[in-house]
Amino acid sequence: MTANNLFPLKMNLFLNVALKSEVVDEARLWHLRCGHLNHKGLTLLRDMNMVMDLPKIQPTATCVCEGCVYEKQHRLPFHNTSWRAKATLELQGIRRQLTVKYSSQSNGVAERKNMTIVEMARRMLKGKGLLNSVWAEVVNTTACTLNRSPTKVVQNKTPYEARHKKKPLVDHLKVFGCVAYALLPKKKEKFDEKSKKLIFIGYSEESKGYHLFDPKTNNLVISRDVIFDENAEWKWVNESSQTQQTFSYREAPVFTK
Repeated sequence: MTANNLFPLKMNLFLNVALKSEVVDEARLWHLRCGHLNHKGLTLLRDMNMVMDLPKIQPTATCVCEGCVYEKQHRLPFHNTSWRAKATLELQGIRRQLTVKYSSQSNGVAERKNMTIVEMARRMLKGKGLLNSVWAEVVNTTACTLNRSPTKVVQNKTPYEARHKKKPLVDHLKVFGCVAYALLPKKKEKFDEKSKKLIFIGYSEESKGYHLFDPKTNNLVISRDVIFDENAEWKWVNESSQTQQTFSYREAPVFTK
């Protein structure tokens, strides 16, 4: 106590700290969920009401996707030189011509679509640093995503709606290759973990579940009770462990509720 009956308050000095709140970039999140679909395509899906449960997205000019940068470089376009015969004599002199190596664009619509699928699949793999041996799952997921994306073939509709006569839902879409925690069916011991850390690699066509990959056991797991960390990716111990890892459909538990 001081002479004037006051109690001095002594406090430790602290350094000034600036705190930053985490902001979810909806544009980037749905860009990844939809298989690296460009922002023009996402806006078209929303504005034309082509899918259900897609929120309003405001693209950011500074958003750079590393997977797209690596995998979206193209060669110069080919000029359209196709023609249709108007008379029988015009068909004379037909001869076979081979396609120039690495120039699949000259083969027409089918080859260009295959190129679109492969390029999107590569972006999804590189975006999360996954191994190429899961190519079957990423191609299947790419096809699923493209069926829910805008296309020039059908106007103001997705291929899914053109086929099934109803708008597709997109609220179940997740970022390919992200970390996923699947609920275990039962615990061996009381204090064992209730979930298992896996990698999301696709959607199940046979059930309302997700395809998950266990890098430790090399197993495919199907589960519907999953918590996704879409901003995270699997931390490989080293590069050699990633390149040596192979993927096969072994017997694995199906986590259902």
